Amino acid sequence: MSATEDITRYQRDALLAVLRVGADATRRKSITGRKGLLKAACRHVDDARLPLVDIPKIRVWHRVKLRSLKLPSAGSQLDEMVQLLRDDEPEHWATTGASLDVQDLDAFLVDHPNLGLRSSLQRIARSCFAPDQHADFAAYLKKRDGTPDRRRVLQMYVLFAYVTGSKDKAEKIATVLSVPQGLRAMRSHYQYDKSRYGQQRAAVRAFVTDLEEHRQDAGNTAFPNWKDYVDTKG
Repeated sequence: MSATEDITRYQRDALLAVLRVGADATRRKSITGRKGLLKAACRHVDDARLPLVDIPKIRVWHRVKLRSLKLPSAGSQLDEMVQLLRDDEPEHWATTGASLDVQDLDAFLVDHPNLGLRSSLQRIARSCFAPDQHADFAAYLKKRDGTPDRRRVLQMYVLFAYVTGSKDKAEKIATVLSVPQGLRAMRSHYQYDKSRYGQQRAAVRAFVTDLEEHRQDAGNTAFPNWKDYVDTKG
């Protein structure tokens, strides 16, 4: 079988997964049309190929110690993680320049931190539970009746909170669980991406503010140069 045929086979299987298991009423609307279906299929293929990472298992005695974190309900935990995977903000951010009619800007935008976080979340899920490219993320964490599986949701959410949470929260989790290097690296990468994005977003907002002032002032103020706001040297 050629590489092309192999990719096509994976896309076909993933596409069937989207239609059969991975799509709820909302998701069906978002994958209508040939391009949408192919994009969803490719995303499932990519998720299925993500490498696994060493994961600390949450035991009964861990749960008692984790209560000090005052985590939200299982349903809220699940909703927060699923929303991250469905959020369009990383895509909107990547086309900020185009939306402002300054397309050159987009080439210098850093990735939205949630872009890498999505892959990290999928890797954690596949590492915690039996990898299955025919189930979307939420399917890993629900019982057959559709309600959240509290044990599985907690397993995922605590690791999610470690990667994304404050330094204090991460340290508290690390005192309860033995956090492997792979998860530490995930947290480091996410926090770094979050910091870079925060700095650049502030610069872009300043540019947008001045650009809007220029446009509202009928051109009496100078047209702002986005390169004076955003670092182009990397």
